[in-house]
Amino acid sequence: MYTTRTLAIAVFVAVAHARFGQENSVQGIIGAIGGNNGQAATLAGASIGTLLAGANACAKLALADKVAALIGTGALDAAKALVVAEKNFNPFVVSIPSFCSDATLPATAALRGILPLVDPAVPGAAAANAASAASLAKPVNAKGLSVADIVKVNGSVNFTPQSSAGVVGAEVVAGGGAGGAVAAPASSAAAATTAARAATATAAATATAAPVATAAPASPPAAAAAGSLQTFTGALGAAANPITFSGDAKRPFQVKDATFVNFSAAAARTCDIQFNACADAANSGKAVAFADCNTQKTACTAAQAATTVTSFGAAGAAGAATKPASPSGNDASASEACPSQRIKRREEAEKRAVKSKKLALLRTILQKRAELALLEEQLL
Repeated sequence: MYTTRTLAIAVFVAVAHARFGQENSVQGIIGAIGGNNGQAATLAGASIGTLLAGANACAKLALADKVAALIGTGALDAAKALVVAEKNFNPFVVSIPSFCSDATLPATAALRGILPLVDPAVPGAAAANAASAASLAKPVNAKGLSVADIVKVNGSVNFTPQSSAGVVGAEVVAGGGAGGAVAAPASSAAAATTAARAATATAAATATAAPVATAAPASPPAAAAAGSLQTFTGALGAAANPITFSGDAKRPFQVKDATFVNFSAAAARTCDIQFNACADAANSGKAVAFADCNTQKTACTAAQAATTVTSFGAAGAAGAATKPASPSGNDASASEACPSQRIKRREEAEKRAVKSKKLALLRTILQKRAELALLEEQLL
C-alpha cells in the first residue's frame, strides 16, 4: 500500500517538473536555537516565507542577519544555512533564479561571500551548487559586492538580479570565473574609468554620425556574415564580440556560437560576455578594477541602445542597413515591411506557443492531482 502511494506521488512530481518544498529547509535549524524570549521560534516561522518561489531574493538575507544576532549555540550556523538555502523554483513563472542585488545584505560579516544553492533542474546547477558548498567553508571575496555580484563572478547559472525593493534587472549570463573580485590600485582604476568614459563618447559619436535609412532592408544574404553590427569600442578585459549575420533569416544575429531573433538581445549578450572577461582580469590581479568593469558594462549598454545600425542590409554589409524611418499613418506597406514589426509578430507567436504548452502541462498536472486524490481515497 505504501509503495503504491509513493509511486503515485513520484509520478505526479515527475510530471510537474517543478521543485517545491524548500521553504521548510531551515525552519527546524533556526528553531533549535531556542530561548531569546521566543524570537528564535518567530524567526524560524518567518524563514518559510523568505524561501517561497515568489519571495524577494533579498528577504532571506535580511532575516539571516536577525538570526545571526540571536544568543545561543548554533545561531551563526543557522543564519548561514538560511543564506545558502535554495528557494522554491516555479518554472511556470520564471526560467532562471533570481539573486539579491543589494550590496548591503547580508550585513553580518560572517555571512558574506556565501553562494546560494539553486534548483538542480536549472542549467549549470551542479557546478553552482558545488561552488555554493565550497563557499560555506571558504567564502568568496564579497567586499562591497551583493550576492548577485558574487554569483555573476563565481557562478555557473544565468539569473536575474533583484533589489530589496523588488526591482528586477536584466538577465545576467553566467561565467565570471573563480574567486571573488579584487580591487585594483587607485591609479589603474582611474585609468580604466577614463578609458571607459572615452569609449562611451566614441560610441555616442559613432551613433550620431550614422545615417538613417528611409526604407526597410531586404532579407539579409549570406554575404552579410562578413559585416559586424558591433559599435562599442571599449576594451577593458577584452573587446566586445562582433555581432555577425548567422545565415538564418529567422535568427540573423550571431554572437560567438549563440544566435538571436533581435539585435537588442545579441547586443546585450556582447556586453555581458565582455563584463565577464573584465571581471576575470580584475580577479587575476591585472590593472583593472571591478568597479570599472561595471562602468564599462553601463557604457556598452548605452552604446548599443544609441546605435542606429541594427540589421543586415541587402548589400551584404552591416553598414548598409540602418533603423528604418517610422512610416506615416497611411503607409501601411512600409509598416508591414519593417523588420522590427516582423520580429515582434514572431516573438508574440513564440510567446503564445509557450503559453499553450504551459496550459497543456498545467492540465496534465491537474489531472494527475485528481488521479492521486482518487488513489488516496481507494487506499484509505
